[in-house]
Amino acid sequence: MLWLLGLACAPGKIEFGTGSDELHTALYVAAPDEGDQRRAVLLLSNSKLRCDARAIDFVGLQDTGNPDLEETDTGLNLPARASVSEELSIALTRENSRIVLIELMSFRQEDWLGYFPLDADASPSLLDDLNPRVGIGAYYGVNEARAEVDNGLLRSYDVTELDFATQIGAPGQVDINRSRQGDLWGKFNMNQVNVSGRFHAKPCDVAYEDSVIRVFENLLSFNTF
Repeated sequence: MLWLLGLACAPGKIEFGTGSDELHTALYVAAPDEGDQRRAVLLLSNSKLRCDARAIDFVGLQDTGNPDLEETDTGLNLPARASVSEELSIALTRENSRIVLIELMSFRQEDWLGYFPLDADASPSLLDDLNPRVGIGAYYGVNEARAEVDNGLLRSYDVTELDFATQIGAPGQVDINRSRQGDLWGKFNMNQVNVSGRFHAKPCDVAYEDSVIRVFENLLSFNTF
């Protein structure tokens, strides 16, 4: 119970092959239900990230570090969008950045409380009353990065050593021990990449399609960074 008490004032902690760090972001967003099948995505990072990323072009982000901003676009205003873009760029390029995405799937469950074994072939369609929960993970870790300087000013970071894996399954699990007022307290282990940790995740207050979690899901799924 002590680790649960420690999470009352912090999003959690991540441990990886070369060390450990405090989490600065622990968020989750639920996708629209499909009948009895439910799906949510959990984002954990030692970078500071906000939930809302409406109108951010993740394809443009990979080329310039900033999306193509248009005055007529809906969603966040231009300063807010530029700020979100900067957060994303830093999280993807700064040395020692760590990002974990875990997709949680459940069948006929009222909340996300419970044990989710990781399975690389996980699919909501495979769940039933006997096997009501499953998860699948992705991990992105910047081990080394070099600062790119232009006229004496920091322009960007160039990643030189990266740990990256998707479709992370067994052996591993997510165990959500407590669910209260929408927050999720739990711990996870992804043995394939030697990454584990604990978290206190807050729900995103925007639609799944508008969330920074969806942006990272696209970035990591298609390796577009």
